Amino acid sequence: MEYDAWSDLRKVFDAAAEKTGSAIAYSRLRLERAKCLNRLNGLYEELGRASYFALVRSREPDTASLVEQITRKRRELEELCAGLGEGSTVTCPFCAGQNRSDSTYCADCGAPLT
Repeated sequence: MEYDAWSDLRKVFDAAAEKTGSAIAYSRLRLERAKCLNRLNGLYEELGRASYFALVRSREPDTASLVEQITRKRRELEELCAGLGEGSTVTCPFCAGQNRSDSTYCADCGAPLT
């Protein structure tokens, strides 16, 4: 039986291509998660700003739309985290920051997540 180096080489290249494809898909998910988290933080900022100016002007803040957007974005973030195999997230009771479910302390404010 004759040794076929080209066949072995092809197997190696195919395996490398598969691993590269997986790495690219994982990197895209991480990028989407980072974008989602960035937008979520922006929405929290908008909510805080709206609440502040409403209090300064002594009227009710118009926050319903922002709360709805935040809720949708949090669900999106949870789906992205699940896609990355990071499991569910835990919301900090002090700052509402999103943390991995196995976290002991909040990554945003350092509060205990018990």
